[in-house]
Amino acid sequence: YTGNDKLMPSYAKAMEIGFLKSWNDNFFSAELFARNTDGLAQNYYRAFFDNNAIVWTKENVGNSWSVGTEFMTGIDVFSWWNTNISTSLFTYQLKVDVNTGNRTDKRTEKQFRSDSGFNNTFNLGKTTLLKCDITYHSPMISAQLERDAYWYSNMAIRKTFDDKKWEVSLAWSNVFNSKKYNTVSTGDEFLVNT
Repeated sequence: YTGNDKLMPSYAKAMEIGFLKSWNDNFFSAELFARNTDGLAQNYYRAFFDNNAIVWTKENVGNSWSVGTEFMTGIDVFSWWNTNISTSLFTYQLKVDVNTGNRTDKRTEKQFRSDSGFNNTFNLGKTTLLKCDITYHSPMISAQLERDAYWYSNMAIRKTFDDKKWEVSLAWSNVFNSKKYNTVSTGDEFLVNT
């Protein structure tokens, strides 16, 4: 890894319009959005020392656009069970423009992406709270990297004592050991598959 004293600031512009409807302790929201980032900074990799080493740094890789929608709802299914569901669906475009040293890397990457979450909170009596969530991330691209889709689930339980003066929490991340994905990084004269 090396620093980059030529790194320039990134500038983002965002436009959003949203709708929110709530009733009792429940709600539903919808949003349309468009986001543009100029001078997007990402990790950038280059082969060095006769391709025996890869050095990475932060680099201004180009401009990106995201246009899409997001939905979220929170509902008390029962008095002891609250669920929250969210999903975002959007198109992503990255116009890469980087001087690699040997040449200028100019190309456009496009992708449809989605991210979703399903969160549940269970009140097990007055002093015990159980939380369970499931999260999904669709495949992702950047200037040099492609990552597979993946999902994972977390759980946590919290117990309070002595009129909520004391609290004990136990958390378990990646419950089903499903947070597994493949990444492929490519550049001039190298390809790394992990």
